[in-house]
Order: sequence, then structure tokens, then C-alpha cells
Amino acid sequence: MTAFENKTFQNYYGIEKIDFYHLNNLAKEGYYYISKQLINSVDLPERLINILNNIFYDLECITTLKNIDELYKYFKNVIKIGRFIELELDNQDIFDKFFATLDLLKNSGLFQKELNFFEYFGNNVGETIYSLLILNLKNLNVKTIIEPTNRLSVIKPFEFSKYNDGNINYFIDVTDEYLPKKGLNKTIFTEKQKEEMGIITKEEKKEIERYRFFQAIFSGKKTVIFSKNNLDENIGISPFLEEIINTYKLNVTSSIDDPQNFPATINDLAFNIKAGFKGEEIFSFPGVQENFEKNINDFTEHSLSIGAYDLEILKTCETKYYLNRIVNLERNSRFEPKDVDSRVLGITIHKVLEELVNGMWKKVLTGERFNIKKEDVQKLVEYNFFRVREKIPLHMDNYYKEIIIPIFTESIVYFFAKLKQKYENIKITRFQSEKSSYEKTPFYSKGIDIYLKGRVDLLIESDIGNEIIDYKTGNIQNGQLDFYSLLLYGEEGKTTKQIFNVWLKKFEKEEKLFLTKEGLKEILHNFLITSIYEKTTKNSVCEECEYKNICKKGGE
Repeated sequence: MTAFENKTFQNYYGIEKIDFYHLNNLAKEGYYYISKQLINSVDLPERLINILNNIFYDLECITTLKNIDELYKYFKNVIKIGRFIELELDNQDIFDKFFATLDLLKNSGLFQKELNFFEYFGNNVGETIYSLLILNLKNLNVKTIIEPTNRLSVIKPFEFSKYNDGNINYFIDVTDEYLPKKGLNKTIFTEKQKEEMGIITKEEKKEIERYRFFQAIFSGKKTVIFSKNNLDENIGISPFLEEIINTYKLNVTSSIDDPQNFPATINDLAFNIKAGFKGEEIFSFPGVQENFEKNINDFTEHSLSIGAYDLEILKTCETKYYLNRIVNLERNSRFEPKDVDSRVLGITIHKVLEELVNGMWKKVLTGERFNIKKEDVQKLVEYNFFRVREKIPLHMDNYYKEIIIPIFTESIVYFFAKLKQKYENIKITRFQSEKSSYEKTPFYSKGIDIYLKGRVDLLIESDIGNEIIDYKTGNIQNGQLDFYSLLLYGEEGKTTKQIFNVWLKKFEKEEKLFLTKEGLKEILHNFLITSIYEKTTKNSVCEECEYKNICKKGGE
């Protein structure tokens, strides 16, 4: 992802924003790596497949290099380095230094056989040669190819965007794109675990950033801050800046008509700031602050299918539901992968349990009770993690092998042992995994027909009653099992509700009734009778919402 964001890399391979979007979606699905097998097995545009194949070709060329002569031929014949020489820019000096570095490496003695270079690096010789070239090029001084001027361009990100003019501090691009920083929690530990171990938490890092920002803001006699709202790129004002605006009741003023003027030069920018604000105001381009009206055309064929997770979003914030589920609006910001992705774990374990249930359901109905062997379970767990190899970082292999796979294996064996104990000598009439259900008649109608839909992890019907079991590797959603009960049986309380926590190897019986038939109808009724998509009343919901820069509820 970092390479795809690099301008030089983008220009060389012809990468556009839409390519980044598709690649970012793969990251959101949990993919940590891209392979040739992957791009042929997932749905990607042909142009992106061609770009990725070109990148793979270059990587393969580099990994097969055996000496400096082959490296030179690679740059000459594959990269065609001569095409970058532009006499009008007088960049010949760059190429002189490049070829001088190649010659230096070739004659340095590093690649003589008596040094056992190939014995040390084996199949990584090509990668090592290429890396040595890059390292030697990094510290070279080359003649500038740009005529010097007295104009200095604005630098991003925020840390480098401060400009001082006497007693006035100017801050450029103070947006949520840079402040607070993204990806503050890329560790295998939860926030609770980090707190217990004395490791700095995500919130503590965020608080440090906040303090340093405030410290910088108040370090001058006067401060001028520039931010922006770019709806196309989902960029908005930094929440830290919003806090200052709200705390000190500052006026947000716009005196520059065309946002396309940015980035401007510091000199021009300073002039505009002095003329427009005189060091007293904070500037931000105006954003969307309207309510979204409900329209019959929002609902295809005047109908709406809703699942348990859809309902949770709808209850929390109708505006978020509209943007997420109806408009299908996704934020095209870089996804930051984690070492242990709870979504990947959840999907993988659900797949394992589904395969085990599907392999035994006929025997269960005929009286044979949940006979499985630990070694068979372990092989199945290992196989399913192998199937998602591109979603697991290499440095986490031992963690998966030594910790995650054994924990999940033991937990699954325990799961079926408990079922065997509970249903000994009990007649089971239905034992079904991943039971999908869609209503054929509307659950509720008021101008719009609303249908319930869902997928139950495990459904058991027997002489002692009905039981819904939900597998969990993450957070529990209150009301989810009640929703499934309404979907399958039309009433609440028609089934026993169990949650099986795979991490803790523990059954948790859900006794409390979180959602009733009448309660669900009331939620849907209230949703349909209003003319707008209502916003949440809780500002805490807005803090982590991906749509906060569109609806602006958090800044009201």
C-alpha cells in the first residue's frame, strides 16, 4: 500500500486512484499479501491485474539477478533507463552517479567467489544486489535539476507544515488525514492487555498527540490554522482543531474562494493569511451539514431486507445506516492491517465449524453423537488458516502455530464434547450449520415492505426444545440471537440462546430478552414515519464514525 501511494511508483506503473481503491478493498478483506494466485482468484479489474503482473515481473527479474552485469542489463533492457534522460532538465548528473555506483559495486570485491557471498545469501542474491545499489545511491549528492527560487512549497504532513513569520505561527493542512495519526493500534494486544502490561495504549498515544498539538498552537502570540473539507477524498477538519474551536468559541472564516489553489507557496499563503485573517481567525472550507431526506426511491421495489447487523446500525444512527447500507458509501482511506485480524479469525473458525457440522449432521440425526478426533480437528484448523495464507503476516507464523491454532483446536474439541454430553439419549430432529433464512412475507409494512434476513451459526431442534448457538471470536452484539429467533420462529422466547466464546472455550447462556417482536416493529415503525434519516444523539458514536465529515453531527 505504501508503494501504491508513492508518486514515482504511481507514475512508473500508471497507477490511478481507482487502482488504490480496489487494492485497499483487498486489505479491508484481511489480505496482507498479494500473490499471482490471489489476483487470479479474486474479482479485480483487468487494468489492475496487468499492473500487478508488471510489478511481479520486475520483482522476479530482480530476484533472479546473479551479478552486477545482470543488474545493469535489467536497468538497460527492462527498465529502459535511457528514456529518463531529459537534456532540457539537465539531469545527466543523476545518471553519471548511477553508473559510477554500479561500477563501484562491481569492482568492490564483494561478489568475488572467495568471499562466499553466494553461500551467505543463497536465493536472495538478486534482492541483496539491488538493495546494495539503492543504499549506495541514497547518500549521493547530485546536481539539482530545478532552478532555485525564493518560493518554498508547503510540506505535508502536519508535523512539517508549520511556518513562522515573526510572532505568528501558521499551520497548514490540519485535517483528520494527518491528526490524529492513523494506525496507532497495529499490535497483537488489545487495549486492555496493553493497559495491564504497562504498554502505551491507543488512547494514550492519541492524548499525547493532542497535548503536543495544543502546545504548538499556543506557542506563539498569534496562530493561523488552515484546514479543509474535501468530500471527494473524505478529508475533514482535525477533531483536535474542532475541540479548540468549540472550547474557545472561535469563528470559522472562509476568505479563499477556490480550494484548488492549494497547496500554495508559503510566501503567497502568508500574504493571503495576513490579508484575510490578520492572525486572528481559523479557516476551514465549508462542509456538508444537512440532513438526508428519505425518499421512496431509496428502497428498491419499495422493499428493504434487514439483518441483525443492519438493525444495530439503524438503531445507533439512521444517517450512518443510510450512507453505509443504502448508498453503499465507503471511505477510500488507507486501511491499516493488524497482526491479528479478528475478522479473519472469525471467518476462518466459522468455516472450520461449518465443515465439521456439515460432515456429521446425518449421523447426529440417526443417533451417533458428535464423535470427532483432536488430530482431525487440528488438521482442519491448520488447513483453513493455510487457505487464507495471504491474510497472515509472515512474522506472525509462529504465533499462529504455537498459540492460536492450539487454542482453537482445544476449544472446538471441547465444544462438541459438551454438545455430546448435553444431548446424550436426546432425539435431535434438526442439526444445521450456517442456516440462512429470508422472509417471504414482510415482517413490517408502512409504505415500505421490510423483510428480515439472517444466517444462524448453528441451529439444533430436539425433544428438549430449540437452540441457537452463535460462535464468537470478538464482541457480542446484544439482541442478535433474539433477532434470529424472530426470523426463524416468528416470536421471541421460542428458543434457547447460547453463545460459544471460542477464545475462552466457554458457553454463555443468554437469559435476558434484548429484542421482542413488538420492540422490533416499533423500531421499524419509527424509522419509516420520519421524513429524514435521523442522526444519533450520542457524540461518542460520531468519534469513530467514518461518515463524521459528511453529516457533521460530531461538530454541532
